[in-house]
Amino acid sequence: MLVTGEASGDMHGARLAAALRRQLGDVELFGMGGPMMREAGVEILFPAEEVAVVGLVEVLRRLPAIRRGFARMRQALAVRRPDVLVCIDLPDFNMRLLPHAARANVPVCYYICPQVWAWRPNRARRLAELGTRLAVILPFEEAFYRRYGAPATYVGHPLLDDEELANALRPGDEETGSREGQGAGATGDGDAPPDAPRVGLLPGSRPSEIQRILPLFLATARKLRHQVPTVHFLLVQAPGLPRSTLDQAGLARAGDLPISIVAHDRYQAMRSCRAVLAASGTVTLELALLNVPTVVAYRTHPLTYAIGRRLVSVSHISLVNLIAKRTVVPELLQDNATPETLADHLHALLAAGPERKRQLRGFQEVRRLLGAPGASQRVARIVLDILPGA
Repeated sequence: MLVTGEASGDMHGARLAAALRRQLGDVELFGMGGPMMREAGVEILFPAEEVAVVGLVEVLRRLPAIRRGFARMRQALAVRRPDVLVCIDLPDFNMRLLPHAARANVPVCYYICPQVWAWRPNRARRLAELGTRLAVILPFEEAFYRRYGAPATYVGHPLLDDEELANALRPGDEETGSREGQGAGATGDGDAPPDAPRVGLLPGSRPSEIQRILPLFLATARKLRHQVPTVHFLLVQAPGLPRSTLDQAGLARAGDLPISIVAHDRYQAMRSCRAVLAASGTVTLELALLNVPTVVAYRTHPLTYAIGRRLVSVSHISLVNLIAKRTVVPELLQDNATPETLADHLHALLAAGPERKRQLRGFQEVRRLLGAPGASQRVARIVLDILPGA
C-alpha cells in the first residue's frame, strides 16, 4: 500500500511502483496517489489531488476531503491488510496513519520523511517508537534521525533518477557548470527573439500557493522588463495544474508581458532560461541540477508565516541551501519578496558576473553531496527487507 498526496510524491511513488514490480514481479499495489501512480499500475483508492495543500491556515479549507481520504486509507489498512505500507512525504496525513498500521501489524517504510530537523523533532521519536524504517533523501537526514533512535537509511535523492532531467543536461554540465548560452528553442517560446534573454517563472504547483505567488512574479516581470526591455518570460506550468488556475491568479490579465506558457518538456524549457524566479520547493533542486541560476521567493498566509517563524528552526528554506549548508541561491520571503528586490536579483544573474558564477560553483557542490542515482531501487530493497517472512 502506497500513500502520498503531492504531485512530486505521485512521481516518486510511480517510480517506486516500477522498481517494486522489477524486483517482485506480480505485486498488488494500491493506496492514495495521482495520475502517474495510476499509470504505473497502482490502484488509486483516493485521489491525491484532493488532499494537496500547503500551510496551517490553508489546510482548513480542505479538511473535509482530507478526512475522507484518511478514512479510506484507514479502512484499507484494516480490511485489505497490506504486507507493507509505504508512506511517501505528506507528513501531517501519514504520521496520523502510522498508529493504525501498527495496530494492524503492518510494517511501514517512510520514504521522503518529515522534515523534523526543521520543526517538530518529537516526530523523530515517534517514528522510532513505531519501528518505522526510514528512507531519507537528504544527505544530513540519516544522522539526524539516528540520534533519536529511528532506523534511517540515506537512499539518495529521487531527482537523480529522473530520465527527463538527465536528458535535459548537456554533456559535461554536471562537472563544469559552464552553461552560459541562451538555450534557444524551448518548447512554447516560438514568439521569443532568438537572442532574447529568457527568464523562467515557476510559481509553484498548488492552486493555493499560485494564487499568492503568481501575482508577485508577474509584477516582478514588469519591473525586470523596465531594466531589460528584450527579456522574454517562460512560465512553466506544473504537471497536472490546470491552465485556468494560472489565468485566475493573474495570467489572463498579463497581456502586456512577453510570456510563453510551457506545459510540456519543462526541463528543456527550464534549462533554456538564463535565470529563473521560483517558488520554494523541489523545483529549486531541479534548477540546481540543470545549472540554472535561481532566485527563490515565497509568500504564504500571514498567520501561517507568523506561526511558522516560531516553530521552524532552520536558517534556509530552499533545498539547495539546506544541502549546501550555506546560501547558494537568494531566498526572499513574505514582505521581503518585493517586485523591485526580486527584479534586481534576477538582473544581476543575467550578466556573466560574480553572482552567477558563485551560484554555478555552488550547484556543483550540491550535485557532489547528493551522490549516485538509484533511490527508487534502494527503497524497493528496504520494502523487500521488511516484508513478512523476508
